[in-house]
Amino acid sequence: MTGSHSRMKELRLQLEAEGYEFTRAKNGHWRIFRPDMTGPVQAPFSPSTRNFAHKLRTRIRRKTRHG
Repeated sequence: MTGSHSRMKELRLQLEAEGYEFTRAKNGHWRIFRPDMTGPVQAPFSPSTRNFAHKLRTRIRRKTRHG
């Protein structure tokens, strides 16, 4: 595993440690969910941009309920 695929795996392990659950969607993307989110977030299995981790964390933060 090299490049973006291994970075996605590393990010996935970090998010799982924070309590997020990952499932595979029918289209091959990851569905990321945690009970305090308003809905799941989809992420590509093999991202194509350098800043995918930042964009993904931003989307997750927007879906997370705050207070």
